[in-house]
Amino acid sequence: VTVSDLRGVGWDGTHLAVADSAAGAVHVFAGLPGDGDAPVRSYAVERPGRLDLVDGTLLIAPQGQGGIRVVDVTTDAAPRELPIRTNLPMQARLLPIGLVIADTAFHRVLVYADVAAALAGAAPLVTLGDGGDRPRAAADGLFLPGAVAQAGPYLLVGEFKFSNRLLGFPLG
Repeated sequence: VTVSDLRGVGWDGTHLAVADSAAGAVHVFAGLPGDGDAPVRSYAVERPGRLDLVDGTLLIAPQGQGGIRVVDVTTDAAPRELPIRTNLPMQARLLPIGLVIADTAFHRVLVYADVAAALAGAAPLVTLGDGGDRPRAAADGLFLPGAVAQAGPYLLVGEFKFSNRLLGFPLG
C-alpha cells in the first residue's frame, strides 16, 4: 500500500493500522507488514486522522471534521460513528480510565466508561472544560485540547496553537 498523507498510526501488538488522509482510507495489517504484504482490512473514511488501536478496537479521529469512528478490526464490520456531538476532535483514546476524547473546538475532554457506553448514548462520566465555543486558558477551562494520555494517577491533556499548555488532572 502506498501512503501519501500519513495522519495516524495504531498498533496493538497484533494489528497495525495506518491512516492515509489524502486517499480517504485506513489500512489494517496483521502484524508488521513486509514488502508487498496486503492489508487484511481497508476502510473508506473521509480524511482520517489520529488512530488508537487496543485489543482489536480501532478508534479513528477525523481530520478537520466531527465524528469519531470505531471498528473491531478482527471482524468484517464497517466503522461506526459514535453518537457524540463533537467539533473537530483531534484524538480519541482507549486508556485505562476508559474512552477519552479531545473535543478540540468545543474546548473540552470527554471521558466515557468504555466504547460500549458511548455507542449506547450514555452521558460521559466526566467532562473537563466548559464545552462552549469560547476557550478559556484557565485552571478550570481548556483551550483547544488536542491530545490526551494517562500517566499514573493523572489524565494529561495537551493543548495546542495558542496556549501550548500541558495540564494534569488527578484521577479519582
